[in-house]
Amino acid sequence: MQIFFGDVHNHCAISYGFGSLDQALEIARSHLDFVAVTGHALWPDMYESNPDTAFIVGFHREGFRKLREHWPEINAKIEAANRGSLVTLFSYEMHSRAFGDYHFLSPDPAMPLLEGESPGVIVAALAAAGVEAIAIPHHIGYVSDYRGINWSQFDPKLSPFVEVYSKHGCSMRETSPWPYYHDMGPRVSGNLVEAGLAAGHRFSFAASTDHHAGYPGSYGDGLLALYAEELSRPAIWQALRRGHGYALTGDRIEARFTVSQTAEAPPATAGFDGSILPGSVLRPNGAPLQLRYAVEGLYPLDRVLLYRNGRVLHSYDACAATAPAGPEETCLLRLELGWGDDRRRLYRWEGELMVDRARIDRVTPCFRGLSVVSPTSVPEGMDSDTANAIVNRIEELREDRVRFTCETVANNSTLHPQTVALVLRMTGDPGRAGLRLRLNGREESFALSELLRGSVAGHVRPWHSQAWRLHQAFPLSLCSAAGTVTVPGGAEPGDYYHLEVSQKNGQMAFVSPICFTAD
Repeated sequence: MQIFFGDVHNHCAISYGFGSLDQALEIARSHLDFVAVTGHALWPDMYESNPDTAFIVGFHREGFRKLREHWPEINAKIEAANRGSLVTLFSYEMHSRAFGDYHFLSPDPAMPLLEGESPGVIVAALAAAGVEAIAIPHHIGYVSDYRGINWSQFDPKLSPFVEVYSKHGCSMRETSPWPYYHDMGPRVSGNLVEAGLAAGHRFSFAASTDHHAGYPGSYGDGLLALYAEELSRPAIWQALRRGHGYALTGDRIEARFTVSQTAEAPPATAGFDGSILPGSVLRPNGAPLQLRYAVEGLYPLDRVLLYRNGRVLHSYDACAATAPAGPEETCLLRLELGWGDDRRRLYRWEGELMVDRARIDRVTPCFRGLSVVSPTSVPEGMDSDTANAIVNRIEELREDRVRFTCETVANNSTLHPQTVALVLRMTGDPGRAGLRLRLNGREESFALSELLRGSVAGHVRPWHSQAWRLHQAFPLSLCSAAGTVTVPGGAEPGDYYHLEVSQKNGQMAFVSPICFTAD
């Protein structure tokens, strides 16, 4: 069973938002495995128009009209993009004060744009038209009647996933990082994931960007990981339909989690064969539980927490991890690009990172688009279609080098970065391996042993200029964890177990529950 990464809730100029659909699909192809570009479609219980609400009512109605008029050609473009290394899905969004906001997903290019008073009515109408679909609630933590979720109306048959993290913030629990600071208001405890699970609802955890300027998968705004046999639309849809996935804030943390009900511990060599995945629902059989996890991050781990019914059952102590001292090590090295003081003009980086006496096993992109929180104002210096016309791509990847092109602007603030990054997973002898970095015609050389001791950085000009940083390299052992936890008494109906992973750079994974039921 493989892990694939995508974004199934993001926006562009097909309704209200910025950036062309063609551009959004090409950006998705540059760094994602699957994508759904979402159009804003309806708001059944929208406010009556009056002097206070006239702008917002007119703004939404115009966006809905635009999507409806171009729906066939939008779906045709999305269908045409379903090729090669990118799987595309079809999507539109419903606002609701009564139910909260939902986006609908389907694998069917014939998905019609239908009206309805509730998510259930729309999914049923799609089914009657022969189109399979699911409905995913998002930014659930807002106040009820202000487009936060209504748990009393939640239906897991419609919604195998709930979006728990996006550009709006984190919806897991009251004490989660990333509180809500969008102009839609604060998050409230009773509408968060913890409250929904405590009320008996069972669902998997999704994350997507909810980006409004045509940059699907923008780093740090949310990412969905799915377990699937292959990268194909049927396999990706099956994972979505069954809830087999988990939420990521940004870094592509690979997390495997499974359980078995047996009196004997599984052997240490037992694999995660995909028979029981996060999102699975099981019947307890009275035998002890064996819960197993294996995590590989992109930065040293801070903690791995295994929850039972919302309470921590097991905690992995990352402080106890040690780095190996063998002749060959697998390390993670992050190259970050950006900074400067120009927020209007893109700075282009053309670069190559080469390794000597080592090999590159994998390169993970951490590409970011210009941050757009509100869809009512286009970024300065850009129009509706060219917003986020940014080039971030890996041009060539070999065992000994990676060549790339990236474009960056200045950070929005010291707390809101606009940098981009590449993370190399490389294997070699720390005493002999080295790296050469070429950036815009300049070249620097470093020993891996030097980078294992600390970071290095440089500027392109003397004052307030763009800059690069090679982060400290870390042995993979500091970024990985595995364990088995035994629950001697076994599971009871209603129990649920889930995993949360955090790295020391603040990036997290919220791994979906494995649940037990008497049904």
